[in-house]
Amino acid sequence: MAEQVGSWVYYLVIKAGGERMATDSVGPGGDGTRASTGQAGHGGSTLSTRSVAADAGSAAAAGNEAGTGWMNGAEAGHFAGRGFGQVLSPAGELVGQLPEELEPEDWRQLYRFMLLGRLFDQKAINLQRQGRMGTYPPLLGQEAAQAGSAYALRRDDWLFPSFREPLAVRIHGLPLRYNLLYWMGHEEGNRIPSGVNVFSMAVSIGDQIPHAVGAAIGLKLRRELGLDVGRGLELGRELGAGHELELGQEQGGRRERESEFGSPVVLVYFGDGATSEGDFHEALNFAGVYRAPVVFFCQNNQYAISMACSRQTASPTLAQKALAYGFPGELVDGNDVFAVYAAVRRALERARAGQGPTLIEAVTYRLGPHTTADDPRRYRSSEEERVWREERDPILRLRRFLEAQKLWSDADEEAAREEAQREVQREVAAAEEYARRVAPPKEPGEQAAEEARREAGRDIFDFVFARKPDYLVRQQEEHAGGRPGLSRQAEQPGSSRFLGHTGLPERPVPANSRSRLNGRLNGRAGDRPGPARERTLVEAINDALRLAMRRDPRVVILGQDVGRNGGVFRVTEGLWQEFGANRVLDTPLAESGIVGAALGMAAGAALRPVAEIQFEGFAYLAFDQIVTQLARIRNRSRGRFRAPVVLRIPHGGGVRAPEHHSEAPEALFAHMPGLQVVIPATPYDAKGLLLAALEQDDPVIFFEPKRVYRAVKQLVPDEWYTVPIGKARIVRAGTDVTVVSWGAALHTALAAAEQAAGAGWALPEVIDLRSLKPWDEETVLGSVRRTGRLVVVQEAWRTAGLGSEIISRAAQEVLYFLEAPPVLVAGWDIPVPLAAREEEQLPSVNRVLAALQQAMRG
Repeated sequence: MAEQVGSWVYYLVIKAGGERMATDSVGPGGDGTRASTGQAGHGGSTLSTRSVAADAGSAAAAGNEAGTGWMNGAEAGHFAGRGFGQVLSPAGELVGQLPEELEPEDWRQLYRFMLLGRLFDQKAINLQRQGRMGTYPPLLGQEAAQAGSAYALRRDDWLFPSFREPLAVRIHGLPLRYNLLYWMGHEEGNRIPSGVNVFSMAVSIGDQIPHAVGAAIGLKLRRELGLDVGRGLELGRELGAGHELELGQEQGGRRERESEFGSPVVLVYFGDGATSEGDFHEALNFAGVYRAPVVFFCQNNQYAISMACSRQTASPTLAQKALAYGFPGELVDGNDVFAVYAAVRRALERARAGQGPTLIEAVTYRLGPHTTADDPRRYRSSEEERVWREERDPILRLRRFLEAQKLWSDADEEAAREEAQREVQREVAAAEEYARRVAPPKEPGEQAAEEARREAGRDIFDFVFARKPDYLVRQQEEHAGGRPGLSRQAEQPGSSRFLGHTGLPERPVPANSRSRLNGRLNGRAGDRPGPARERTLVEAINDALRLAMRRDPRVVILGQDVGRNGGVFRVTEGLWQEFGANRVLDTPLAESGIVGAALGMAAGAALRPVAEIQFEGFAYLAFDQIVTQLARIRNRSRGRFRAPVVLRIPHGGGVRAPEHHSEAPEALFAHMPGLQVVIPATPYDAKGLLLAALEQDDPVIFFEPKRVYRAVKQLVPDEWYTVPIGKARIVRAGTDVTVVSWGAALHTALAAAEQAAGAGWALPEVIDLRSLKPWDEETVLGSVRRTGRLVVVQEAWRTAGLGSEIISRAAQEVLYFLEAPPVLVAGWDIPVPLAAREEEQLPSVNRVLAALQQAMRG
């Protein structure tokens, strides 16, 4: 149990015999000291609470040490006693104070919900066994934890589930048919209806925790900035006709309370296994730093698949982990619905009052398997299961209490079961009917059925981006035609579109062809009227951010050192001073937490975050959040949630930095569905591309070539303008060979092209790709049709890079126009050397000249 005394939190655990043992208290004391009560706790303990759990006895399968449950066995250690957040004993006896705001009808309704969860669970398992549904994760045994926690929420509070909370989300307004559809294999199950404040289900363990924290921080920022946070905040968009999954009748049964709306807070669910994930710790740290209005609800069902909690942590409890992050934790009996409700209600009101987060550990037990593909007999004993099933069943506990209070009878039980069964059957019928309607089964030999199936599957392309890019349109057409391979037939000379390079008139080498790089790139780019001044790439990015923040109060910046310090490259210099700490957020050093929080701010609070990863080599630490969450949330939610996040990442080498500070990982991100990837090479494009990225409703990876940060100046307009994402730019016209590049490597390619033209042996056409996904196939392939030759220059490693993709597309689309094999100039497939040898890795002018000569020789 957690007792709050001033700013200190004391954790009291109960020994098997009922004896209290106090561990150290750890909290942000006013004098910065550490107070101790009783025996020493975690770290240098003289009487470890771990030994208390161990004394409970082993109920694991014989000989399987790793299978010993943390709180299992017939005695169940200190978690069998009272005193750790318990209102009802396992026998249903009142041993604590009932929540004052709950009336007897609430008690009865909580029982009905728990019974509904149990019957739904049984039906879902049966559907899986009958082949009518895929793998399913049962909630059996965790009904009190879910019912009590969700019942404490207000209607406008946000619930972030993991993958085992069908009852919790049902209580908060999401019909059970959505859960069924998801496990039947239909994305529509994650398409949360408008007006239901439930986030789409997360299957990756722990990934949703930073999202919840980001949403909570975002809601707090909206209040501070005077933006709407009330009932009308709509974060998604409706689907078109034919896609809507009808809600059915009102999902009732939950008693409305006063003040149902206003000051929404966030409740996030996860299991004991998730507390071993880095995202758990990064999220709790963010929540503590920002005093986020979020409640962390850990359903400790004692097993992460087969791994007992003793193999997850050496900490006596999970709740005490909150102390390290500066906020309270509370340990409650997760099979006691009243204790769970009271703890969550207190934590929610604490968050609502601006007092920050709380971690609640609800000790429960997973009576069933991890999923229907699991066999728990392999790692725990039948005796262990019997004790929890017969002596600690949460439903039986509450029923005994209600019967003792003369509030429940056999007739009530029969009526409640009939009502629950009707709802379950209705939800199953709705889910299966919807599944049949949107995905007709394939009948062998029937062409009409095959065409109907393919037509029903066309919408797999519809929710990746807000606006479908051309390359996805072509892929959708390929899918509709039922044929793999090329999006278009490779053109041949003589076709109506043939413009071979020999068809263009030769022109003499201009006298000034030796103009230097800055002579070509400096000066005003574009023909926009109005004031302009010379800016470096750093200054252009800073100007774009300033304009966006002045125009839209939803634009916020977050990252390490981006605030008072202005970033390690000073890209955000002055923004903290102008817009304040609630718009320019200095974050903990935690890349996954930064990206996860940005996603939560965008999808859960309708902000438009610009997140910075300090160096490209650190982006790998956030790779999971970027590619499995940020890139997929629109598609996962079928358009309900979107992530207008711009992720700024410095790019490339040439600045004599240490390891992990000089890499070019763009291909990793361009490979992932749901991301747009851009990289400017000039100040003009940097400002225009960043403003274009900030107008997107989808995530954009914005790479910034470090070598160009201050190396090039260019006249950049003061006004707002955009450079279209997906459009390349021909920076040097030519007739003999197409040179494609991007980022800092463009300047190397352009310098080589100038030398070749000056020497008179080639007139290269140089294209700055600017956007890497989508990339401008029309401009690139059109140029290759004219020149008949192709050289691609990239700083990134050679194998499986974007250069290979461009050459592959050229081979598919314009093969017959090529007069020589394409040539790729790239970094070697080695780790980027340190500063003394770094130049050996980077494409050089001489290497590009050699590639041009090779292409010209054919």
